[in-house]
Amino acid sequence: QLAWHLSAPLLYDLYVDCSLRWPALSVAWLPDEPDEPCRLAFGLHTDGSEPHEVIIAELACSYEEEISQNPWQHWSLDGLGHAVGFGCDVKAAGTSLLRPIARLAHPTEVNRVLPCPSRPRVLATKAATGAVLLFDYKGERPPGGGPDATLLPTSAEAADGFALAWGPPPEQSQHKSGGRAAVQASGGPLLDIADAHGEVCAVAFCRSSGPPSLASVGNDGHLRLWDVRAGVRFVSASISKNEVLAVDWSYHQDKVLATSGKGGTVHIWDLRSMREPQHTLVGHDGEVVAVKWAPFQEGLLATCSSDTRLLLWDLSAMRTDNQTFEEESDVGGIPNASPELLFTHSGHAASVSDFAWSDIDDFLLCSVSEDCKLHIWQPSAAVHAADSSSGDDEPVRAGEDGTVAVKWAPFQEGLLATCSSDTRLLLWDLSAVRTDNQTFEEESVVGGIPNASPQLLFTHSGHAASVSDFAWSDIDDFLLCSVSEDCKLHIWQPSAAVQGADSSSGEDEPVGVGEDGTHAAGARSAKRA
Repeated sequence: QLAWHLSAPLLYDLYVDCSLRWPALSVAWLPDEPDEPCRLAFGLHTDGSEPHEVIIAELACSYEEEISQNPWQHWSLDGLGHAVGFGCDVKAAGTSLLRPIARLAHPTEVNRVLPCPSRPRVLATKAATGAVLLFDYKGERPPGGGPDATLLPTSAEAADGFALAWGPPPEQSQHKSGGRAAVQASGGPLLDIADAHGEVCAVAFCRSSGPPSLASVGNDGHLRLWDVRAGVRFVSASISKNEVLAVDWSYHQDKVLATSGKGGTVHIWDLRSMREPQHTLVGHDGEVVAVKWAPFQEGLLATCSSDTRLLLWDLSAMRTDNQTFEEESDVGGIPNASPELLFTHSGHAASVSDFAWSDIDDFLLCSVSEDCKLHIWQPSAAVHAADSSSGDDEPVRAGEDGTVAVKWAPFQEGLLATCSSDTRLLLWDLSAVRTDNQTFEEESVVGGIPNASPQLLFTHSGHAASVSDFAWSDIDDFLLCSVSEDCKLHIWQPSAAVQGADSSSGEDEPVGVGEDGTHAAGARSAKRA
């Protein structure tokens, strides 16, 4: 966690860590509405000493254009707790970064909360009894007032479950719930699939404009597809020996689904050929409880797991025929991860229960974990700009000479560092001035680089791919961290011989050359000692 904390400003453009009073099992962004700030909903699971509730909160912050050397900030959240983070700040003094605007009493823990796509003020929740509750969060209600409508399971037997999905906007609002499951409209169930799986773990509607189709998965390891209007099943396939916990239908390809479960792997299926998955994504160490496609880009999806991680995957990163796990043994810091792994969110310290993609800004996500944490975050532009396939924006590029970033050292005059697409990060000391009679031929291999300028002090060559960014630490001189496009994060500090030679404080002698030509390393600076 310490290494992650030090490197987070390099990995994220925005990060907010909210500490809540109780854990949330589910979280969702509300669809954007004109003239309203960004809002999200989450359901709290208490120990019974306080009521369970659904909270709708308003995010009132603005992006910071630049992240400072020590960017971490602290905020107090009215009625929620406190938060730390960087990359944003409150829009006006005296306001809360995340402010509750509605609190809805809930009879049980809130297993799932989902806003209606066509009416954002209407929320559907899944209760531990199997009932689906509907709330108009903008409507007037007495303190502690219950839901505006309750849809009960067709069976009298209560069944806990997490499956809940809104269908595409039809003539009648449809939603689907699982455990004991049924598709319902105002006149009653349209389709009952309670006996199809034993226990329905997750459901998802096809997002195409055609006749409504439904995908369901359960504890029997099967994936089943249903024609909602006809009320019939048209696909049934055994896809796992373990429970399948999550399913989602692609926004961009109506024949492609993603599933995940207790086995820890994520499978991508093409409905035209169900003999084997199109992709098998390896990277989680625990059961994968949610999988969701990104709404803004084809082939991009995210998963969360009991292993505390949330992973972003890019299916355009195809494995070559001769590529082996040994060759990619540490993708994204995860041994033997699939090459489709794009980004690892490792900020949570407990099992991640749920997450959601925002429809307001690309790559903006929120996630909740069992240790009472709510995270709002967005990976660095170096991740999502390089991954963008929309063609609307140019990806991050190096300069004509390949240089990506240049930064002065905060602790010493004349010292700076640069990183480049050539895989190297260089330290420069401008006090090393070229003499009048010095030529490039005389210094032809400075720092291992032919024809390098004499101001070159040190070469960090540990990266094997283009270096995307780096940062100087303000905790210790010459302590740096850097990231590269092969999913590597390096935290490093050059030898004391380098630091001593470059010190301009006068406390240490520079590196000298012995009579036999060897270099004698001076002691570390007084601060390091």
